[in-house]
Amino acid sequence: VSTQSTGDNTSKLFDLGSARCRTTFRGHGDSVNSVTFLPYSNVMATCSADKSIMLWDIRTGLSVQSLVGHVNAINCVTFDLCGEMLASCDAYGVVKLWDVRRGGVEVGHFDYEPHPVNSVAFDASGACLAVS
Repeated sequence: VSTQSTGDNTSKLFDLGSARCRTTFRGHGDSVNSVTFLPYSNVMATCSADKSIMLWDIRTGLSVQSLVGHVNAINCVTFDLCGEMLASCDAYGVVKLWDVRRGGVEVGHFDYEPHPVNSVAFDASGACLAVS
């Protein structure tokens, strides 16, 4: 299974065996900039230039939750390996941490303003977050 962000404000889930699109996820109001899977689950997260993060059930193609809090386009989103935390970063250098277990509550942020942050990644322990 593979995912793709497209220029039409959607993301797509592909079956690698058949190279066919299984599901198209619609709901963002601007370009989708990043996709990631919640480990060991059927949940996928997307982030967008519309300043939102959406969590999706990949079995149904439906949005199950929307996270808001960024005031600029979000460039990247990622889960920690335990699936407890979500990190996101935006075009103005704001990195946010979200507690997935508590319904996507924002639990922290770091500011690198005015320098954009393009990518975030947790280490294997989930205790460190790399940003670039």
